[in-house]
Parts: sequence; C-alpha cells; structure tokens
Amino acid sequence: MDNLPNIGDTKDLEKFLDQVDEIGDVIQGLVKGDQASSAKADELLKKYPAKEDATKDIYNRTVINKKALNDAPAQNATESECDANHDPMSFLQAIDADAQRRADDRRRRTKISNELKDVGNKEFKAGNYEKSIELYTQAVDSLKDNLAVYTNRAQAYIKLGRHQEAIEDCVMALRIDENCVKAVIHQGRAYSGLQDYDKAVESFQQALEISPKDEKAIKSYVRDVELNRHRSESEREAQDLFTSGDSKATGVVDVITKLSHTDRKVLYYIGGMNMLNEILTDDTQKTLFRTKGGFKLLQDNPKINGCLFAGECDEEMVNLRCVVLKVLHTVCSNNELNLRALFDIPTISDSLIKMLRQHKDVRKACLQFLNTAVGSEPGLLLILQQFQIDMLTKELITVAGSGETPLASDAMALLKAVSTHKVFHKALKLSASAEIAQGLEHLLDSYSKDRTQQTLLQTCVTVLGNICQDSTIRNSMSNHASLWSTAMAVLENCKKISDDGTDAMYAVLGLLCNLSIAVNDIVKQQSITIVNHVAPLLQNSETSANITERALRLLSQVLLDEKTVEELHGFDIVDKLLRYLEDTDPLIVRHAMKAVAMCTKMNDKSKQMTVARDRKLSRIVELLKCGDDKTVGNAALCISQCLQVPTVPQALADTNVCQDLLRHAADSRNDVVRVNSSIAVARLAYSSEPRHIERLRELHGLEILHSCMKLIDT
Repeated sequence: MDNLPNIGDTKDLEKFLDQVDEIGDVIQGLVKGDQASSAKADELLKKYPAKEDATKDIYNRTVINKKALNDAPAQNATESECDANHDPMSFLQAIDADAQRRADDRRRRTKISNELKDVGNKEFKAGNYEKSIELYTQAVDSLKDNLAVYTNRAQAYIKLGRHQEAIEDCVMALRIDENCVKAVIHQGRAYSGLQDYDKAVESFQQALEISPKDEKAIKSYVRDVELNRHRSESEREAQDLFTSGDSKATGVVDVITKLSHTDRKVLYYIGGMNMLNEILTDDTQKTLFRTKGGFKLLQDNPKINGCLFAGECDEEMVNLRCVVLKVLHTVCSNNELNLRALFDIPTISDSLIKMLRQHKDVRKACLQFLNTAVGSEPGLLLILQQFQIDMLTKELITVAGSGETPLASDAMALLKAVSTHKVFHKALKLSASAEIAQGLEHLLDSYSKDRTQQTLLQTCVTVLGNICQDSTIRNSMSNHASLWSTAMAVLENCKKISDDGTDAMYAVLGLLCNLSIAVNDIVKQQSITIVNHVAPLLQNSETSANITERALRLLSQVLLDEKTVEELHGFDIVDKLLRYLEDTDPLIVRHAMKAVAMCTKMNDKSKQMTVARDRKLSRIVELLKCGDDKTVGNAALCISQCLQVPTVPQALADTNVCQDLLRHAADSRNDVVRVNSSIAVARLAYSSEPRHIERLRELHGLEILHSCMKLIDT
C-alpha cells in the first residue's frame, strides 16, 4: 500500500477513502463474476503497481527476507562451542530435578485434594450438600484433574436441584476419562431433572455401552426417566383440562376443596369420599387428585388423618377409614405415581399394617388395596421397600389363620405375591424367620385337615416353596423336623383326596424338593420316609406327568446312602426308573437318570438290574449325546459304575461309548461331566477287554486321560 497517498490531512484522507470505495466495488464485482469488474481490476493493478523491497528476493511465491538472514546470529556453532557454553550432564540433571519437583508437588496436591474429598463425602452422607460442595470445590482447586471430585460434586448438585452445574461437572469428568460411567449416569440424572428427557435417555444409553454389566441398574434409571416424562406430560394434560373448565376435572378439584374444611362432621367426609371415589374414573382425574391436594388432604384434615393413623375407633370412624381405603385403592390402581405419592406420607406403611388387626371391614379394604398395589412390579417393589416385612408377614399369617375364608384368601394371595421377591427373602433373613416358618407350618397343618381349604393349602405350600428358594432360609427350614412331618402328612392327605388334591400335591412335592436340596442330618433322617411316600406315586400308572416329574426329582435328591436305596428296592421300582429313561419329557429323563446313577453308585443289586435289562446300556450310552449336562454327567457316572460288572466291558466293545466319553472328558465345560467321563474312560482302559485300550490309543485317549487326572484328584 506504499502507492496510496499520505492521509495526514483531510484532502488526502478523502482521496484515500475514495480509493478504498473504488477497490471495494471492484472486489464485490469480482465475487459476483462481473466481467466489467475484472477489466476494472486490471486497470487498478496498473494504476497502483506493487513496489519491490530491495531487501527481499521472490522465488516461487516464497518471500525471503535477506536482511533478516544477514542480521540473524550464526546458528551453526561448532561442537566445541556447544561444549564450551553448555554442560549436557548439568542440563539432564536440571530436567530430572524439575520433573522430581513437579512429581512431589502433584503428590502433595493429590493428598490435599483427596483429604478434602473424603471430608466432603462425610458431609454428603450426612445430608449437608452445600457444605460438601464447598469441600469438593476446594479439592478441585487443589487438583484440577481429580475425577472422583467432579462426579461427587455433580451428585451433590443434583441433590440440591442445581442440574446445570451438575452437567458441567460431568462434562469435566468425561474430559478426564471419557469412559467414566458414573459421570455419564449423573449427567443423565441431571438432564432428567431439567426435563430434557431425550438427552437423559441418550446419556443412559451411553452408560450402557460403556458398562454392559450395569445393565440392570442403568435400565432402572431409564425407567425413572420415562416415569418422569409421563409425570410431566400427564400433569400438563390434566392442568390443561382443568383450565379449560372440563366438568369432570373441575368436579374432582371441587370435592377435594370441600373436603379440606376441617370443621365438618364425620358423615360429611364419608359422603365426600364416596363421591370422590365415584368420579375418579380415569388417569387424568387421578392425576388431578395428586396435583390438587388429594394426598395433602390425608395429612392436613384432622378427621381424615385420624381415620388413617389412629388406633381402634368408633363405628363412624371405621366407615370413614373403609371409604378412604377405597379411594386409595381407586386412585393408586395402575398408577405408580400416585402410589409413590402415598408412600411419601410418613408412617403410612406402619398404619396399614396396624389396620390388618382391626375391624373385619377395615382388614378387607386394606387387603384389597395392598393386593392391587402388588399387582404390578413397581408396586410390589414399593411395598417391599416401604413396609417392615417381618411385621407385615406376621399380620398376614394371623389373618390367614383367622378362619374367615375370604380374608384368609386375600392374606395368602398377598403373601404369595411378596414371597417371590429377593427383597422379601433378604428382609426375612434379617428378622425372625423361624417364627414366621412356624406360623406357616401351623397354617399348612390346619389347611391340610380341611378338605374345603385345598386352594388355601396350595397357596400356603407355594409360599413356603417360594421362601425356600433362598439358600440361607432353606438351610434353616430344612432343619425343622416338624416341617418335614407336616409336609409328609399333607402329601398323604392329598393322595386321599384324589383329583381335588392334585394341585396341592404338586405344590407340596415342590416344597419337599426345595427342602431336600439342603443336605443335612435331618434330610438324611427323612430320606427313607420320603421314599415310602414317593415310590407308590411312581408305581401308580395313573399318576400325572407333572406329579411324576416332581416325584422323580425328589427321589433323586434323597438317595444319599445304601439304606435308602435298599428301601427303594423294596418297592421293586428300579426297573420302572430305567423305563422312565425312555420318556419324551427331558425333565423326567434327567431326574430318572440321576436316580438310576445314585442307585448304581450305592448298591450292587442296582448295577446288576441295570445291566440285566440291557447289557450294552444302549439308552444310557445314547444319553451321553443328549446335550443336557446334568443328564450327561449322571449317564457317565452310571456307566462307570456298571463297568464294574464283569460282562459290561466286552458288551460295550462294539459301541462308540469310548469316543463319546473322551469327547466329554476333553471338551466339556462342566467339571462334573469331565470327572465322571474321565473315570468311565479310566475303567474302560483298565478293563479286561483289550479293544478299549486299542481304541483309546487310536483316539489319543490316554493323553486326554492323563490331562484329566488332576481334575479327578481334586
């Protein structure tokens, strides 16, 4: 721009600005592709030619400043000059010292940061979220890349509803570690708090990709997001309907408003609650009940509150209590948000438990409400989380034994629902499970003696079976000899009732199967008694397939010693067990194979009978290919036992048994299958039939057998 005029005075300035405008117009024209502007540009280039700088050479568009080169200090110092000015050893020592200083400083700052974080964690656990944030902030100031501090502070921000700040901390944490699943989860929770549900779900999906093993927990977060989304949408829809003047919507709010008056008689509230129960017909009205003070009414109105939380009361208050329970039943039915709102009321669960020992009508209404609540998985989980399980269970057992069949049925139905869940098992283990087991045992005995109570009997047995799914509770209950005796008596009564007792018999066999998993002295003592009860069922050709399957399973679990097997021989049933191996039901085959294997293991007579029926053991050898590890393992065990009969090795010489057993010994992922197959292979190798050892050499079986010896020893 050296050709442009000096702009020191006004005229020069105006001339300069004119030139700028002229050049600007040309540039705009060139951008638009205007031919006239192109010609004008050529004229301007001639009018204002560029001056060459005498200090620069131009070569291939690269401008070289010769003056700068000439003025620059010499860069190519000789090696001796370097040695003279710099000591390489000193230089390295300086670098090492600096690195050490930095490392020491980081250790110091890390220690301070972690100490502050630990104190912050204590404040967080105590509910002092503001104080914990202060401490976490100091920890970050000490060490900027302390990952745990960011995620912990994000969690504290979420507790205080400061969701945007929580997101910012999560972003910082993810910069430090992009795979920090805790940061992604807190980010999702914060987005949910901001009602940005799509981003919340995205965050949780990202968390699932990072940590698939946390699928169950992450899916629960996603479910909470969807529940919050539903809350927002349903509340907005309900408010819009109310604002529009919809008669049903305004009717719900009007009744709640009238019921909020605290100076009316009890009959007024009974009428109002009945009216409310009639108009709560859809989800929108149930939402308005929640958002317009329905649950607040239960806390703030003294008479309504009293009917829920007071003890025994007069007839009027009993009627009010029943109608309030009906309203809760209606408003919480298929509505998780309302159920959650109800259980946010302090001590409501304790109050409901107390109602189970009050007036008959109150008990009925309370049980109907609770059974409806546990009808959904979220409702069931809420009940299990909110109630004292031992207290609830004891009250339900009391109601179930009251002799009032409708109430007993409702109580047992509720027990059946809750007894399936692991949360129930965990709570029972921490409480007086022995007392509860005795209560259920008493119910079992009582129901078994009354032919009109077969449905209750079946439910009671199912509850006991559900409880015994937990190994700790099962081990405890299996040590109760009285429970075994009661269960056996129930089994005998079921046999006498014929068809009416089939369902109960199926249930009690299941209970005995669960109890017999625990191998202890009581189980061993009961084994012969069980054989005497179960063997006749297997002898009877009219026994149904499902009863047969459970009877076989129970029998296979109690054949623990030679005396029990001898008792079984008294029923001449081993041959029947071998016929069950031909059944089409894989469970019947599995249990029969185990029973035969245990018989041949414990008793020489059983071996002889098995071989006498088929000296090549054709069906048992065939079961080595069935694909079920339990069946295969017991088939291999049975073969290894029968190989001790002198005629069997020769009978098996022309079969593929050697190859099948080797395959399992080498490749099975089930240790029991490998061990039993290896033992059978070893007995083939050391048998009197030389063809087996030859076959093993061909198949490299001796090497496989050698590799399995350690497993066998173990």
